[in-house]
Amino acid sequence: MKSMNWQFVFGLYLITFSIMPYVLHYYIFGDDNKIFLDLPQYIAFVPIQMSLVALVIGRLLIILVREKRTSINKLNMAIWGLYEQGVNGPV
Repeated sequence: MKSMNWQFVFGLYLITFSIMPYVLHYYIFGDDNKIFLDLPQYIAFVPIQMSLVALVIGRLLIILVREKRTSINKLNMAIWGLYEQGVNGPV
């Protein structure tokens, strides 16, 4: 059998952990009416939450890539300076 993709397994975990509070609420209170009344309201905010998370993670990735690029450029300048000093001899 082909091994499962990690994204698929991660998605199953997320779905399981999303359903757990509703199951727990049902076992504690036995009130499925409240669960089914509130569920559409919670689902309505999922696209908003996803867009906010995507924007925040996207911005963080842009910042991290920019910082990594500047540190690589600084390292390249230092290495090039040492290389030039070795090729041309001491100044």
